[in-house]
Amino acid sequence: DNGHISFGITIPAQFTRQFIRGENPQLLVDIDGSDPGSSASALGSIQPILEASIAQFTKQGLTPLPAFNRTVNLTIHRLYNESNNSAFDIIPGLIGVLLTTTMVMLTSTAITSEFEAGSMELLLSTPLSPTEIILGKVIPYITLGYLQLTSILVFGFLLIHLPCEGSLFLLYLTAAPFIVANLMIGMIFSTLASTPMQAMQLSVFFQLPSIFLSGYVFSFYGMPTWAQTLGACLPMTYFIRITRGIMLKGNEWAQIGPNLWPILVIAGGLILLTKVVFRRTLD
Repeated sequence: DNGHISFGITIPAQFTRQFIRGENPQLLVDIDGSDPGSSASALGSIQPILEASIAQFTKQGLTPLPAFNRTVNLTIHRLYNESNNSAFDIIPGLIGVLLTTTMVMLTSTAITSEFEAGSMELLLSTPLSPTEIILGKVIPYITLGYLQLTSILVFGFLLIHLPCEGSLFLLYLTAAPFIVANLMIGMIFSTLASTPMQAMQLSVFFQLPSIFLSGYVFSFYGMPTWAQTLGACLPMTYFIRITRGIMLKGNEWAQIGPNLWPILVIAGGLILLTKVVFRRTLD
């Protein structure tokens, strides 16, 4: 449930006795079906290890060699996605991908567009503080982010019968810091860039690592150490685990807590950085 392991093997009673007698015993393999990347890698490793173990046991533990071939049957049980429907794994992660793409790209052009249109001078002439200007830019996009989240869930439920084992309220609640974190990243790009095109280019450079290093495309723990380190700094890495955990596993606070507090820390740090960078830009 916590995502700490990818698979577990259950060895039944009398397994060795049945194997020696050539009765082809079974091994039960429980795989985390909510993380297809790690599960496929784990499943691909089980068979070679099993064959090597059987060969070693047959050579050293049985004398003389048997006149018949002894085999072991693997029974695969995919927890949380028994039908092995790839859409059930993709859609929860797609929520994080789309929110990251739209939130960062839209807000990255907010301030630069104001400067190009000449309306930033009007904002500077008002008694608004930098914090109030940032809030005015961000709040509409928070609403847009929740509308996006709702539309993805509705289409998922209607078109592919996407399951939701956990609480939708918990999913919406944990989406708030993730949306804010991406909006702050867009605001930072917006204040650093001099044109909307530069701001959009910066947003693309952020989106690609978020997609490839977060565990959405590749297995997170199958990546090199340096890639895992970079991925651990991205809010989408933790949000994908939260969405998959809530929708496919029915996770609650105890399970999502280890993935929620990093998003809160990242969002808090980005809010402070945005305030500093934005004030310097105004000065």
